[in-house]
Amino acid sequence: MRKKIIITKAGIFAVVIIFLMSPLTGAVNDNIKLELTSENDSTSPKGYNQVNKMGDVVWNNQMDYDTLLRAELDKNTSVDAFPADDFILEKDTTLGKVHWIGGYWSTGYNESHWTWKIAFYKDDGTGQKPGELHAGNFTFEVGNYYETFLEEEPGWSMYYEINVTLPEDVRLKGGEKYWVSIWAVGNEPPYPGWALHYDELILHEAVFKSYYFLNDTIWHNVTDILGKSGDMCYQLYEKDWSDDITPPTVEIIRPIKGLYLLDRYILPRFIRIAQVIGKITIEVNATDNESGINRVEFYYGPLGRKYMGNVTMPPYVLTWKRDRIRFVHFHILKVVAYDNVGNNATDRMFIRKIL
Repeated sequence: MRKKIIITKAGIFAVVIIFLMSPLTGAVNDNIKLELTSENDSTSPKGYNQVNKMGDVVWNNQMDYDTLLRAELDKNTSVDAFPADDFILEKDTTLGKVHWIGGYWSTGYNESHWTWKIAFYKDDGTGQKPGELHAGNFTFEVGNYYETFLEEEPGWSMYYEINVTLPEDVRLKGGEKYWVSIWAVGNEPPYPGWALHYDELILHEAVFKSYYFLNDTIWHNVTDILGKSGDMCYQLYEKDWSDDITPPTVEIIRPIKGLYLLDRYILPRFIRIAQVIGKITIEVNATDNESGINRVEFYYGPLGRKYMGNVTMPPYVLTWKRDRIRFVHFHILKVVAYDNVGNNATDRMFIRKIL
């Protein structure tokens, strides 16, 4: 049986959490397999954990849901209720879709379809709450989001699986913490919510703020609101670059024309080609404004076909070492940059290398 969380106005920093339960008759059994648009994961205790079928999932905050946390902007009653949750991506990514579980409860729950909004924030530096706005606020009117029915508690509430395509690129840096907030806009009742679960947390727990309920605009941990920690139910998807036909740009920026001794530049550019004695550090600029750089490959040899290695993250730098005398001193140094859908571009230069 699912519990609905309703927060009513109280004193400063005080909230009253009302847990309302649907009647026993006709309630949905948790063991029923739900017809989700994403494939069910049998390893999940409840079978609700989503497996991607819409593209590459770059963040999975888990889709097992226990309750709805109020997520609402209602100008008629001045309700401001905003949950948010944190995430860190492994690599630089452009987001394309957001997928979450939301719903409605109270009078009119079974006929309600509100406008939804999404915003992305940078971290405030503490790792515990959102900072400045990074992207958004994106608005999705009815008809501009895809909503699939999941579960009804008869006479009281409904849960939906919701996904949207972002209207513009949201570029995020790998290894940095961000926060996402999702809320609905409309007139209550019913009350809209973003689904939350109490399973194992990922990173910091979800946070919540509401001037109307809490008399302040400070982000509070869900523990402070509900008495126990929780995470929001959502997934983030990388943008689909299947229509990307534009190759990246790539340029060798080191070495340049001149003489290098043991990786040190000692004579100026009037020498006609790069001449190297000993090891040399090769530096490359590679950019792609669409799907992004996947890797840069390095080659040498009389025809530029001997593979040296590749670099997958900037800076694109590789050290070319030779530990014995070779009779072939003249090489084509070649680099090939690939984007994330396979488009590629090449730069090359002649180089004389001894040792």
